[in-house]
Amino acid sequence: MSDPRQLADLLYRFYSHTEPEIRRFEDAVKDFERRIQDLARGLAAKIEEAHRRDRNFEDAFSTFFALCQLSLNRSIRREAVDEMLVQHLLTERLFRTIFDNPEFTRRNAVAIEVERVIGALVGESFSRTDYLKSLDSFYVAIESAARTISDFSQKQHFLNSVYERFFRGYSVKVADTHGIIYTPQPIVYFMVSSVADALRDEFGLSLSSPGVNILDPCTGTGNFVVNIMRRIPRRDLQRMYREQLFANEVMLMPYYLDPAHLEG
Repeated sequence: MSDPRQLADLLYRFYSHTEPEIRRFEDAVKDFERRIQDLARGLAAKIEEAHRRDRNFEDAFSTFFALCQLSLNRSIRREAVDEMLVQHLLTERLFRTIFDNPEFTRRNAVAIEVERVIGALVGESFSRTDYLKSLDSFYVAIESAARTISDFSQKQHFLNSVYERFFRGYSVKVADTHGIIYTPQPIVYFMVSSVADALRDEFGLSLSSPGVNILDPCTGTGNFVVNIMRRIPRRDLQRMYREQLFANEVMLMPYYLDPAHLEG
């Protein structure tokens, strides 16, 4: 091709091309960011009303609240757990779809308890499906984009992108305060690989050697933990998970997206 303008046009079209599923995803996410606050406020009002008037809901909530205190933080506030219920209602469908796991809420211990509380919330006066119907186009666009991804690390990256965008629309203040920006997968891979190399070269050990303890104090959705677990030989995984692998997260929603469960 001798004409520089034709070559430049060809290169522009090549590098700016976006698959239809991804374009629909981006458009849907922008729409979601504009509407999520109103939907979240509506759900928060439903939950607050249930606290005042629904004994079944309050009993289920108290059980779940005690679980959160035991598992995460004894000083956790009721408002933080209320927020988790809102976030769960708005995003649970996405987790099931992205990881192609329709049993998500039946296999994750915390999700089981969340669903019990939600079950007490819904009824004749509130339909979960009807309330979220206005987000169908958003869900479908994300589900279509997720189906184009087969590699697990790519799905983890996809989940991070969705979660960051969710909080950007849901609560900018929360996103800024807690620094909800997840480490890109290539950087996670490089950092874990560098530690593994240093252990081998300097100490003659591996990530799964007895006595090698791993701490992730701000685990988020488990990027580093999942990457490490995928490197550990199966014979060592149970010992590592039980005795040598430690992670913590102050926010309820990413906390209950258990990396071991996602690893499947």
